[in-house]
Amino acid sequence: MSSFNKFTNHIISNFGAKSNINVDRVLFSNILKAPISISNIDLESKTYHETQKANDVMLLVSSATFTKCNGYTGGGIDANGTSLIIRNSIFDENKAEVGGAISALFCSKITLDGNRFSSNTAQYTGALNLDSNVEKGDSNVRNSNLTGNTAVKWTGAMRMDRTGGTLQNLIFEKNSAMACGGFFDYSCEPCTRNVIECQFLRNRAMSRGGAYCCFHIKQNVNFLQCTFIDNKYETKTNSIAIDSINIKVTIDKCSFSGSKDNEIVMKFQGSTVTNRDSKFDQK
Repeated sequence: MSSFNKFTNHIISNFGAKSNINVDRVLFSNILKAPISISNIDLESKTYHETQKANDVMLLVSSATFTKCNGYTGGGIDANGTSLIIRNSIFDENKAEVGGAISALFCSKITLDGNRFSSNTAQYTGALNLDSNVEKGDSNVRNSNLTGNTAVKWTGAMRMDRTGGTLQNLIFEKNSAMACGGFFDYSCEPCTRNVIECQFLRNRAMSRGGAYCCFHIKQNVNFLQCTFIDNKYETKTNSIAIDSINIKVTIDKCSFSGSKDNEIVMKFQGSTVTNRDSKFDQK
């Protein structure tokens, strides 16, 4: 494994990349700027570099470790206007203003599988700040652990904008923020979010859901066989906050440690929650 320790600048940096970038079995530690910084987009104008399309270039990261790295957006990885695939990698104790571990904006495809995100911190979004440039985007995060991540303001662990897709076999444990302790969902029609076999354990916030915040109008979220244990906002038991109108939430064979009235809170009228064999007050 290659290693980089105590550098003051990006290790891999590319604006307007024209070929795929592969990072395999590399240790990044104590880097003062995001070790990987890739951009194919001008974030000021939201236009792609020259004629480059976002899905022309892929950033593939495998079996890498990022620890105690820093950045303004993305403590470990700052990727804009690319396809992003990260597998079997570790992100520990990284720090940023936005996205303590990763910030990925205007990405045509996002696939994260088999990763660990622990003790990352930010002002906004403690671990993963993810966004697609495609309204029907299908972004998938699977088989990963998000534990002990913290945001001073919004979203303790992960935020996903615009794109739908699947969260599967994830553990959100002891993440915290002022607003939304675990996952902040900003998807909307025509996207659908499927949350499958995920565990939300002891996440904390002062508002907008201890574990999960459904925030955007006309959002569709399906929870299947998920477990919610001891999530809270303020001192109240709460897992799911429905914070807009015309949101459709389905909870299918899920388990909650608290009562239904406390676990799922609807801020406005006009949204619906469909319960299919889910159980509450499970101690």
